[in-house]
This record gives sequence, C-alpha cells and structure tokens, in this order.
Amino acid sequence: MTMILTLLLTLAAGQASDDVLAPARQGMLRCTTPDQTHKTCATLTRYTVHPDGGFDAEVTGMASRPAQISIRYTMPGTVENGALCFVHSGGALSGASFTKPGAKLAPSLQETLRAQVSAGMASLSGKKRCYRDRIVNGSLVSATTLDGVAHPELDRPVLWVRAEDGYKVQ
Repeated sequence: MTMILTLLLTLAAGQASDDVLAPARQGMLRCTTPDQTHKTCATLTRYTVHPDGGFDAEVTGMASRPAQISIRYTMPGTVENGALCFVHSGGALSGASFTKPGAKLAPSLQETLRAQVSAGMASLSGKKRCYRDRIVNGSLVSATTLDGVAHPELDRPVLWVRAEDGYKVQ
C-alpha cells in the first residue's frame, strides 16, 4: 500500500510540475513490466538527469532469458512535450556489457551477444522512440511512439521503484 501511495504522490508531483523525470530526480528507477509479487522487471532504467534537461538512461534487461545473461547499456535522451525520447543508434549497444550470475563471460561471447542484439535492433536504427506515461485502469502505462507514430503493441506497464525496494531484472 505504501508503494502505491508513493507512486501516486510521485506521479502527482511530476504532473503538477510537468517534470516527467521527477521520480528519477528522487533516485527512483523505472521498472518496465513489473511483477510486484516477485519484485521483478523486464528492464530497470536508472536516469541521470542533466542541467540542460537531457538525460542518460542506463538500461538493464535480459539479453538471453534461458541462459540468464543480462545486458546493460546507456542511451542519451531528451524530454519532448512530456515524453521521454531516444534516437536509436548502434553506438549505445557498442558499449553494452553482458553479465551472468556466478560466471565470467569471455570477451568473444560478449562480442557475439553485442552483434546479435545490434542485429535484432537494426530496424530501429535512426528512429526516435518516445515514451509517454498515462494512467490506465489505475496503473501506469508507457505509451510508445516511433518517429511520432503510435505503436500500442509496444506499450508496457511501468512502475517507479526505489533501489532499496529490491526489484531485479528477470
């Protein structure tokens, strides 16, 4: 109940100030497709907000679910008309790191994974992806556009969480 109240207060504060990164300024992480029972997320994003209003988003997600290999990369972005926006580029993935609990991944495996992920995202190269949060049936949902065109199939539930809440990527 406390987390829901915190979320609503954070959203209210963000909406009141039109600062979509208000939760990030409070040190919160953005959890995509949250499972509140198991405290898991499809991705966890930590935002570093810059004085000019831009930001860097450090994204952690699963590169290979069966093998439990996670990926972490950073993308620069901007806030545009209340939405968080990024332009996809291969540069963000060229610096991606991959980890597996209890195992050190060989550099050659990391390069192979980087190439696979880059190939999988090649169709997005140069496209602007924006996320605009909205409340749907009492839950926060991130509505997605690519180059200004709505893509509801890419919409996902999101939740702002504190690091100490114990959420992890799975």
